[in-house]
Amino acid sequence: MSRKQLYSDKGVLLSYGANVTTFSHACKTLYEQENKLQTECIYHNLGWSVKDEKQAFKAHRLYSSEELNAEYQGSLSIQPTGSFEAWQSDIKQFAMPQVPLQIAIATGVSALFEGMLADELDSSLIFHLKGDSSKGKTTFAMLALSVACSPQSIEGNTLFCGWNSTNNFKLSLLRGNYGYPIVFDEISQSNTNSLTSFVYDVANRQERGRLNSDSSQKKVGTWSTTVISTGEESLLDKCNLNKGLLVRVLELEFEQITANAHSAEALKSVIVNNYGQVYPKILEYIFEDDNRINQLRKQYLEKRILLSDELDVDNELVNRLIKHIAIIVLSAEICSEVLDLNFDIEGIKQELFRAIKEQNKTYNPDETTAVLQFLNNTYLANTARYEIYERGSTVPRQQSGYTVGYVQKVNDGLMVYYNTNKFKDIVAECPVGDSNRVLKLLEKGGYLKRDGDHRAKKRIINGNRLRVYEVFIPYNALG
Repeated sequence: MSRKQLYSDKGVLLSYGANVTTFSHACKTLYEQENKLQTECIYHNLGWSVKDEKQAFKAHRLYSSEELNAEYQGSLSIQPTGSFEAWQSDIKQFAMPQVPLQIAIATGVSALFEGMLADELDSSLIFHLKGDSSKGKTTFAMLALSVACSPQSIEGNTLFCGWNSTNNFKLSLLRGNYGYPIVFDEISQSNTNSLTSFVYDVANRQERGRLNSDSSQKKVGTWSTTVISTGEESLLDKCNLNKGLLVRVLELEFEQITANAHSAEALKSVIVNNYGQVYPKILEYIFEDDNRINQLRKQYLEKRILLSDELDVDNELVNRLIKHIAIIVLSAEICSEVLDLNFDIEGIKQELFRAIKEQNKTYNPDETTAVLQFLNNTYLANTARYEIYERGSTVPRQQSGYTVGYVQKVNDGLMVYYNTNKFKDIVAECPVGDSNRVLKLLEKGGYLKRDGDHRAKKRIINGNRLRVYEVFIPYNALG
């Protein structure tokens, strides 16, 4: 029952069996009793918020510069378990000797600062760890998540989920999250050929607008955090090397993550039994000094400039990603100070710089190479929509509206015959421009086989007469 209902209608009190003779006196009595009650706030969202014009952090309890009575009543396993001492002891032995695992801890903690510094950023960080199986990618992700909450993949109860979960479920973990890391594990399990649209939504920190059945606007979910993705495949390849996502996703690949199989198992054992122990330490450090948040913001802005100067590459990709790199490095420095762990700051910086430089090569290929890479990735992601070109076949086949082209393997590449009426849709997400621009680049590079004055050719393919674009994709252009 709302206060407005209670104090505006005598009948409400009567309906609850109250013996009301003087309505104003009853309201006054209720008001006085209400003021004597100890109020308790509850919350379901996580991370940074503003309470009474002061910043607070919603964790398993509310952290603030003032004592506030509030309680988390969501379903996620964020209650600290085990002890910090047990976590710290085994982390020193099994994680700290490996720079990649130091990066894992710093990346997990970076989510807290991604939320705190949201107004300094234009996207959330998507940190994708790629590489062969059994390299320790999942251990990396679990360690990163363990700084804040449970690192186990119990569906619906933790912030660790597989890429095979539905997009709606993954978005449900993001909504209202302003400082807790999230893991999307093993991208090869995703049943979506192109992840471009979903990854854009995640990085842009906001759901797309939708309507309810009555045409009213649905509330749009927002967030600001670090998302850690893993997989044998490249996330950027699954997004067709979309140039807009190259500045929003940071991909890393390590030759070795854990020292050996024994260390990996020992590490997993400690973090599934001792998790959520780091965030309380960091948050107590932040809120013990009323000016600490402003100091950290200043440190961050200075570090961003220093790292940018040190990397000495000036383009949009570097300028955008360096904002997140600075947060990871700052997180490592704070962990060193607060957790009594010796982070190799220089080693962490060099690994992150290496990743940016590798990504920058992809960001700045010549446009024709970018087109060839895009067409090849699109083919590999949608092989079921391409038929094998059978030379000499004269028996007409029933045409499928699902088929977009025909592929013929030649000595040094692929010859692809694209249906002209499907080509525009195929290249809709190509980073260099529309279908006309793509055809011009292919033609200029000698990869499009013309028919006189016409780009399209009439050919008999697998017994059917078709109008196609005949495109050669050389293996040596694919990197």
